[in-house]
Amino acid sequence: MILVPTSTGRQALAVQDALFTPSMHTVFMLCDGQRSMGQVLSATAGLGATSEDVRTLLELGWLRAGTQQETAASAMDERTASLALEHARYVEGYRWARQLTTGLGLRGLRLLLAIESATDYQQLASLVPRIRDAVGSARAAVLELVLFGDVQEKVVPPSRASW
Repeated sequence: MILVPTSTGRQALAVQDALFTPSMHTVFMLCDGQRSMGQVLSATAGLGATSEDVRTLLELGWLRAGTQQETAASAMDERTASLALEHARYVEGYRWARQLTTGLGLRGLRLLLAIESATDYQQLASLVPRIRDAVGSARAAVLELVLFGDVQEKVVPPSRASW
């Protein structure tokens, strides 16, 4: 039986749920949808993990039985969704970063060129401290919200007259 972590299991791991014993944690980490229960138990036998740990994880709903094709497809869906969110944040963040730095005039030219050469989310996110230093924390807060926060609604940039 192939073991697959569930979203509730990932969430419990992220918040370091008290029910996770060290051996259960090890078993959970090895259940990636590629290994069978026997492979996981043989790999963790020296660490004290038992089939009881697997049974507990299954009962809690933190693991479930799955197939390799199913887990590969779900991993691909999660990765695609993650890339789509990253791209959306990059596009909106790029717009905000340009708007914030164009108001700086010549003193912000190098920063503006660095923003324009940023081709992905990570590169743009690495420029946030420089943008914050140049425009101030209050004005850069919107950019940080767009890039790093959960943006529920599209924020309209302020007009230059309000700066």
